[in-house]
Amino acid sequence: MFITHQLYRKAAVCAMVTCVTAYLLAQISQPKQKPRTGPRAISVLEMDAKGRARMVPVTILIQDRYYDASQYQSNPVPMAAEPGTVYEVLEANQPVGFFTTEQPQQLRGNWVSAGTWKEKTAEPESKPAKVEVDLGKDDDRPVLKRHGESNPKSSKPSGPDDPDRPTLKRPAESKDSDSGSGSTPTIAKRSAAPVDDNLSKDTNENDPDRPVLRKTPAGANPTNAGDVKMAAPVRVAAPAKVAPQTGAEQVKQYVAISDAQKSDYRPFKYELKDDEKKTLGAKMQKIAAFNLQKWALEHGGVKLVSNLTFTDFDLRAYDVDYSNNPELIFTASYSPVATAKTKPITYYLTLVGRGDATGEVSPIFSQITDSTRLDAYSRLELVDAVDADGYGRGSLLFREYTDSGKSFVLYRVDSYNLTKLFEGASGE
Repeated sequence: MFITHQLYRKAAVCAMVTCVTAYLLAQISQPKQKPRTGPRAISVLEMDAKGRARMVPVTILIQDRYYDASQYQSNPVPMAAEPGTVYEVLEANQPVGFFTTEQPQQLRGNWVSAGTWKEKTAEPESKPAKVEVDLGKDDDRPVLKRHGESNPKSSKPSGPDDPDRPTLKRPAESKDSDSGSGSTPTIAKRSAAPVDDNLSKDTNENDPDRPVLRKTPAGANPTNAGDVKMAAPVRVAAPAKVAPQTGAEQVKQYVAISDAQKSDYRPFKYELKDDEKKTLGAKMQKIAAFNLQKWALEHGGVKLVSNLTFTDFDLRAYDVDYSNNPELIFTASYSPVATAKTKPITYYLTLVGRGDATGEVSPIFSQITDSTRLDAYSRLELVDAVDADGYGRGSLLFREYTDSGKSFVLYRVDSYNLTKLFEGASGE
């Protein structure tokens, strides 16, 4: 008996040593990721059926902090909308094209930008020109680089009034815009992110060292009021949800990223077979119906029918952490039949669930509101999954609707819930 126990102990120790050794070798073999200091701008590209496109700034990540891109470094145009800024346009974190901003315009206090769209066939420039950087006296200040160049040195960010603040030369881009601008946006709530001098104070518009994502070849600041040509607004239909019986949506939304540091884009889309989509969709609808019935009772004492029929429903599947357990995002609306004693009302629901190897779904997030309570509870519409910080793990970007307008909200996907990373930007 003693010998048997000894053998078991030795086998367990050997197995443990083997596992630890394999883990250490895997860690050594993986290339170390260099720290990302930013700026990393996230925007939403809207494109209608006629090919007209515009860029809506969302957030800028600098030193692990998210700022409202619709306000950051406004001079008067915010950094994310400045002419000549090149965005990589993504779908489920896979590049599909490039968008270069050319005509920023302020509509009702909010900035959007028209520009030039190019499909993903090659990089915008085969041989990017050298970047001229003025580091002043401090060689360790952060430097913005273009795609394909070496990563810059990282250090603490300089202040907005620092005369030695680094700048970046913008590559020469085509000025022939084949796109128009979008519909008039409305003012929505601003970012709840921490505010520093970069956001609260505008830098001098004549300061040649004002930090920007990219600059013109001549090095001139393109955002001086006299230099910006405002395009006449062109009507674009508001983004619409897809209902199975209504066909394609009017406006397609893409996540777009402008980052001087190179990014490795891994696909986030989780491919569902037809039978899987049907089965998982039915399970998500069952969970959604239960949550909605409970919410309606708690908010107004309304007892909904037991067999709900959703409309405008949409189901998407991602695997943002590469766990092979998909995140399922279900959005839908429900309008009960109005009677003489009740007013017409529409309920809106967004549900996020996580699937497992057995095919079961566990809810990890739910947001419900109705057309009479948008002042207290917002409605969420999924834009796409996005690698917000550039380290390979996905987050979910939603467009947020309230009674006062539109904005954006960004969530990190955790194992059992969603964690809010950013909320704000006047999203139109």
